[in-house]
Amino acid sequence: MAQMIPKQISESTKSRGEREFFASLASMKDTNDWIILHSVQIANHTAKTQGEADFIVLIPDGGIFVVEVKGGTITFENGKWHTMNRGGVRKEIEPVEQATGEMNSLQTFINEHSGGSDALKQCLWGWCVAFPDCFFHENQAVPDLSDELVIDLLDMADLRGYFLRLAEYWKRDCEASGLKKRAPTAEECRKIRDLLRPNINYSVSLTGQVKTVEQQLVELTENQNDVFEGLCENDRCLIRGEAGTGKTVLAMNFYGKMTETGAKCAYFCYNEQLAKYIRGSIGTEEECCFHSYLESVVKRVYPEIEEEKERDKTEYYRKILPEKFISLPRESYEQFDCLIVDEAQDLLTEEYIEVFDRLLYGGLEKGRWMFFIDAERQNIYTHMSYKDIYGLLAYYCTYYTKYTLKDNCRNSGAIVEKINQWFGLQVRCRNRRERGADVVVKAYRQAEEEQQELESILDELTERFPLTDIVILSPKRLENSAASGITKYKISNTGEKGAVRFSTVQAFKGLESPIVVLCGISDLSQESERNWQYLYVGMTRAKSLLYVVMQKRALTQLKNRE
Repeated sequence: MAQMIPKQISESTKSRGEREFFASLASMKDTNDWIILHSVQIANHTAKTQGEADFIVLIPDGGIFVVEVKGGTITFENGKWHTMNRGGVRKEIEPVEQATGEMNSLQTFINEHSGGSDALKQCLWGWCVAFPDCFFHENQAVPDLSDELVIDLLDMADLRGYFLRLAEYWKRDCEASGLKKRAPTAEECRKIRDLLRPNINYSVSLTGQVKTVEQQLVELTENQNDVFEGLCENDRCLIRGEAGTGKTVLAMNFYGKMTETGAKCAYFCYNEQLAKYIRGSIGTEEECCFHSYLESVVKRVYPEIEEEKERDKTEYYRKILPEKFISLPRESYEQFDCLIVDEAQDLLTEEYIEVFDRLLYGGLEKGRWMFFIDAERQNIYTHMSYKDIYGLLAYYCTYYTKYTLKDNCRNSGAIVEKINQWFGLQVRCRNRRERGADVVVKAYRQAEEEQQELESILDELTERFPLTDIVILSPKRLENSAASGITKYKISNTGEKGAVRFSTVQAFKGLESPIVVLCGISDLSQESERNWQYLYVGMTRAKSLLYVVMQKRALTQLKNRE
């Protein structure tokens, strides 16, 4: 059977004709080397701002064929095509113009992205129109559509045979026109597939990496590409993964795919720094910090709410702000077609989830949403476990799809090894050419020694790496951390130019840096669950180099736990 991409047709495909045609293509025999793409978006259409090819059939030694599917009853009157659905609704269609426009646009795209090779440009292309619900061939011929270019109800019984005949038709057409085209090879079909439906790649710049680690690209693994395909095919998904497994990358790519279709999509997270990074990455001016968004909406109706924040910020954000939003009249805020929540374990509380339910068309029960979570070691704000989150969602939504991300794509092999060792994990790390430098662990007894260790590390790093590659992380605020006593270097938590960047672990959650210096870890007893979370989150922020400065007591506790 042919390779169908995607493997299953999306629930969002409303056309019954497309769904039936997909099923017929998927059941064809003796087509193991065929590749069939469904619903390929065309951003740079030759005639429209945005187009879509219903199906693209790639046949080795045959050709590349664009299929425009029109279901329902088809009529041709006064030079115009019309279709009528089961409800009797009749509308004008342009099957020939659509099919030819899509083919020309896709050919142009392939030619522009073929890497200078003329081989793909010489491949045979063609198009056809499918009327899977009616008999076409038995009726009188029409002037603008050759009989050979139509798939009708009779052809549906042997689609393989039809496409082989279609290939011969387009070969004859090219020969008659004097065009030098040839059937694509199996390898060329795969190349075209990869150009039209590429795997998602996330390039991570490792400029300034230590000499033993070359600059490298980190590609999403097969596991992550499968998950992304699942997100596109399902309306409600809960995606679970450890730090560094690509949750934010998938979320941003999914946001891009949804907005390309014209959907009104909201992307929210808890952390302000992460929200700023996301806005820049996805190219939006919309507010991504959930609390800031709520505040902007609520203040329009309740401007006096600012006074509540001054009295008790914790109560204000956790209770007062969401409750005020819930009390707003429906017309005071917009609803979204799709809701994406990154680091969702920080926001899935009883108060916030009702807000999400109101923000989404159809609510959480029927609307489209994607929640990305790590509720084991990164739930430092709400302490919601997976069981808690499942229970909360069950109240609002009876069905959603669960996915698990397993492959670490952020941290070097050496960092992953240390995380697995200290936390008893078995996180998978993709094979890379370079393992990376070992994690450097420094232990101190007195507070002043911690500052000395930090200065010593900065002496080494600032000689070899740009300041923009370095961040100091601590569970404590800058004024309460060992970094505040450093006078040799300028330390800033505001992004000041020419300074070493500082952030709390909490504020940096969801972000990453080539080099991380983690300090402020003083107690890792069994009772100090929060400190274990800080250690985990801090370590997993480092892509290439990691230094951990901890009190000797904490290091002893860590080794005893091993």
